[in-house]
Amino acid sequence: MDNFTEETVMSNLFTFEKLVEFPLTSIIESSANGNNTTLNFLNEYCFTNTNGKREAVKFVFYYDYVKGGAAQTMRVEIPIISLITIPYYTINSAQFEMGINILSWVDVSTKTWEQADESKNDKKLIAMLGPYESSSSKGDAQSAESTQYSKVNTNMKVKMDVVSSDLPSGILQLLNVSSQGVEGHIAYDLKIKSNTSRLLMDQEEVPLTLTLVKNNDEFNDSLAESDDMDLVPLTVTLIPNEKVELEKTFGKKITVDSGDIVGSSSIEKVQVLTNTNGEIKVTFHPTLKEVTNGFINVSSPLTSNIKIYFRILKS
Repeated sequence: MDNFTEETVMSNLFTFEKLVEFPLTSIIESSANGNNTTLNFLNEYCFTNTNGKREAVKFVFYYDYVKGGAAQTMRVEIPIISLITIPYYTINSAQFEMGINILSWVDVSTKTWEQADESKNDKKLIAMLGPYESSSSKGDAQSAESTQYSKVNTNMKVKMDVVSSDLPSGILQLLNVSSQGVEGHIAYDLKIKSNTSRLLMDQEEVPLTLTLVKNNDEFNDSLAESDDMDLVPLTVTLIPNEKVELEKTFGKKITVDSGDIVGSSSIEKVQVLTNTNGEIKVTFHPTLKEVTNGFINVSSPLTSNIKIYFRILKS
């Protein structure tokens, strides 16, 4: 047997258990590699590390709308993981068909793997992948030999059924959390600030300062930092805890010291315009003849309301 023939034959020799183990190992490794591919996909497209924190990558967009007669911009955040299909496939079934030629018992305790009989303790079966029968028995010796070695290199039939599998429970929980993480925020995040949370009215003129400010701690993009925004109306309303005649409790309409009045002021209510970082000052005029308490409600179409406690002290 020439060198080529000998090398070809020796390269196809295995212990019998290894020969049977190869297909099973391949399936396990394929499944593990598939799981790694899914994890790498999530790491690359769905998550990022920001300042040592692992955060979900989000798809962000804006849209404009009008609320209470004032223009506003809404910022919407949707986690990327809830928008894309996660690749997750498993091997549903696998069939391996191969020809195995069992050659002999060998003693594996020696480096040369010498032939041994069945009485040896440290012995293993040596086998090789056998060629399938040729579809044609005709042809010269050279073509027969080349056909035989061709089939030695391709003598295993493999049939696999790969399917899109149900996602693991952990990924399903991740998707559930991500779907709940779809959020819309007012892009400018306006807030009303007051110079006090309790207003004691013991004088005939009691001032109140209100400031409308932008809080951009959460939104650092250029759109949120823009000052291109219309004026915002703030409405100040007196709401006593008990039913009292406000005309007896307050002698004058609410006056405005800073800001532009919208419409007409009254004892009960006034509406004032300011910009996104503006300040308004209003003054109340209690008569100091009636003792009462309640809340001053400050509202805006672009912010949540705030309430300021007030109490009139009788002179």
